Amino acid sequence: MTGNLMSWKEIQEKYPDKWVALTETEKEGSRILAAIPIKVCDESEMYDAELELKAAGIQFTWRRTTELEGANILCELATKD
Repeated sequence: MTGNLMSWKEIQEKYPDKWVALTETEKEGSRILAAIPIKVCDESEMYDAELELKAAGIQFTWRRTTELEGANILCELATKD
């Protein structure tokens, strides 16, 4: 899959509840503002997709378009000491 530059909001709306491999990522700190999605996967497909992208020499970043349930709670608990 090759794609066009999209805002993070557009990527989230187009690929809900998916993992996306992103290139040419525009960031503000760790927050993604825009990127080109090159792979869209479920968890079960990520390993093969990652091998394919690495074999092609493509540098990318994985992001989930929807936060995993409970992830914020775990992060919050870990930082409360």
